[in-house]
Amino acid sequence: MRRYYRVTVTQYDTPLLDGAVVDRTRPFIADALTPLYFTRVWRELTDAQKLTYNQLNGMYWNELIAMFERHLVLALMKSEIAPRIRDVVREEVLHEGVFHELNRLAGAPRTFIDMPRVASSLLRLLARTRSGAAALVWVMMLMEERSIAVMSSSPSIDPTFARVYAAHVDDERGHVATDVELIALLHRGIVTRWIAAMLFRLIVTTCFIGPGRGARVVVDALLEKHPELRPLRRRIFAELRALRGDVRYHAMLYDREKVPRTFGLFDQFKEMQFAAQPLLAYRR
Repeated sequence: MRRYYRVTVTQYDTPLLDGAVVDRTRPFIADALTPLYFTRVWRELTDAQKLTYNQLNGMYWNELIAMFERHLVLALMKSEIAPRIRDVVREEVLHEGVFHELNRLAGAPRTFIDMPRVASSLLRLLARTRSGAAALVWVMMLMEERSIAVMSSSPSIDPTFARVYAAHVDDERGHVATDVELIALLHRGIVTRWIAAMLFRLIVTTCFIGPGRGARVVVDALLEKHPELRPLRRRIFAELRALRGDVRYHAMLYDREKVPRTFGLFDQFKEMQFAAQPLLAYRR
């Protein structure tokens, strides 16, 4: 667990963010991992506007992955698998703290995500049933495997972001292996499996495909920094909505290259093939 926040940056092992500085002239994430990259308006932005949008997306991604992973594992502490995930919970809490500190260093202008209390309560309620817990583990595996791909596919980004991402990838590989074991424990019995599949499909469709509220919040933050873009706001949102049926955009989110183990497990279960249908890049 210590390797998450301690990495070797010289011949000495030093704290990951101790004295760290974020280079705000560098991107924080690959452009091709951001929604606007797939729109026509992207080609009309200046380099400065693209860099701002890129950095805002990087900070949004940090907040998203940290918050959702923590809420999911804390909810699963109410499930039958709680004794098996105590170390994962401790690591996710550490992750969230590091990502918040990274965003502070990067000059995050706002909090991008406000998760209502009722959502946390619903997650805990779901986790109390085997089918609900299975659905949450499926969601967690999808997110964690994608985070490995995202954080491994960002060349030329700020070195501090790159250092945090490399450390996070190391932990996430272990978490994905744990997810596979938990799915084997939970995803059993025809009724349980189909209920889990339907819950997974509902959660992913509602929260993890979009572009939705998160994409709009990032755009509004971009417009605050570049008010000259405000006349394009309605058009930007329209082009983002059009991406919901764009296979290129869906492949950026989840495809067999980014989430091979998750999609490979989907292939083994008829109900998960049904559950994965909203993920347009899923192909057997």
